[in-house]
Amino acid sequence: MLQRVGLLLLVASLVLVGASAQQAAPSGQQPEAAVTSRPQSFAQGLRKTVGFMRVTYLEQGLLKQIAGTCFFVYFEDSRLGKERGFAYLVTNRHMAVPGIEKGFSYPVQQVSLRLNLHSPEGRKEPF
Repeated sequence: MLQRVGLLLLVASLVLVGASAQQAAPSGQQPEAAVTSRPQSFAQGLRKTVGFMRVTYLEQGLLKQIAGTCFFVYFEDSRLGKERGFAYLVTNRHMAVPGIEKGFSYPVQQVSLRLNLHSPEGRKEPF
């Protein structure tokens, strides 16, 4: 259970960092989001975000990997303030708990997450 909570916290941190990084563009260039006439809220952007995950886990002393997709849901909560809420990563159970389909829970060693990567032609994807 602690590993899954850690995964959710890691992803939430990545989303917040990614949102800040997308807004900052090198001088002389405008970020893609600046093209729209109305700024997009965090919740709206999060709903359109698709993630590609790679989970490395340990099975009987061997490192193995699985890959899959994920998406995010956002629930506003006025107790936190105006336009504030909770973001959750949603993925298949076998991605969050490798080995669950065999009745085991193998320890997760690493999680890689890629969000809506738009790469120039010829650029090689990390996974």
